[in-house]
Amino acid sequence: MVFNDGSKIERISVASSAKCPNPFDDFYIIRRDKNGNIIKEKMLLYLYEKPVKTNINQYCERNTEYTKDYIYKKVDNAYAKFALFEDDTFLLYDTAGEFIIRFDKDLSTKSSLLNNMVFLIDRADYIKIVNKLGVVDDQTIDNALAKYLIELKK
Repeated sequence: MVFNDGSKIERISVASSAKCPNPFDDFYIIRRDKNGNIIKEKMLLYLYEKPVKTNINQYCERNTEYTKDYIYKKVDNAYAKFALFEDDTFLLYDTAGEFIIRFDKDLSTKSSLLNNMVFLIDRADYIKIVNKLGVVDDQTIDNALAKYLIELKK
């Protein structure tokens, strides 16, 4: 999506193994200046009000020691789509239908959903959280992300 000044926002799909995709890092958002330089990398995360029982792939290396075939998911990586307006604002919406938020080109919004149920966190922060955990199962990653998002709400 290209703004009037030539800058843009795009959704990046992470190429991951079809057998064992990372459920928390499938997509992220990049903000580029008019020269194509990356100025922001953001993860779009949705914090559920109540955990959702979700099946996992036990054959993934990270889940082989995990004893259940499901997790109670508290956080989801939202698959976002965009609808641009002439004034360089845009709707960012989750294809699962959980939310729609209007942003300006700098990813600012007046929506009360942001940092309440929907979070745009720096991708570098996400990577730090996951790397700090080491090799762990999907439930442990989900719990750590939920804890981080709940702290941001405060």
